[in-house]
Amino acid sequence: MKETTCRHCGYDFDDALPRCPYCDTPAPQHTDPDTEGRQKKFIAFFVVLVVFCLLMVFLLPRDI
Repeated sequence: MKETTCRHCGYDFDDALPRCPYCDTPAPQHTDPDTEGRQKKFIAFFVVLVVFCLLMVFLLPRDI
């Protein structure tokens, strides 16, 4: 029986459990492997959204 330390609360629990029994944080070996890819897509989407908003602020006609 191998033990894993929870990244969130520091509780030691059995490696076979998918989540920490104390705080319900997913165990490192049971996390989604594509998390990094989704984070990169989100950052790219956010940058495009900010650029779009800035363009709209400067390019839309203003009523003075």
